Amino acid sequence: MSTIQLELPDHLLAEAEKFAAEEQIPVRYYISRLVRRDIAARQGLDYLKQRAARADRKRFLEILDKAPDVPP
Repeated sequence: MSTIQLELPDHLLAEAEKFAAEEQIPVRYYISRLVRRDIAARQGLDYLKQRAARADRKRFLEILDKAPDVPP
C-alpha cells in the first residue's frame, strides 16, 4: 500500500471528518473509500461506453421485432 500527502481546503477536511465520525471510521479510510467509489464509477462508465460503441441498431430492431407485442 502506498501513502500520499493530500492537501484539502479546511472546509472540505471538516466535512470529511464529520462524515467519517458519523460512520465511526478514520478520515483516511473515509477518503480512501471515496476514491475507490469514484474509480469504480468511472470504470463502469468506460465499460458502458465500450459496449455502446459495439451496438448495432439494425440488429437491435430485428431482435425487438421478435418480441411479443403485449403490455408489460
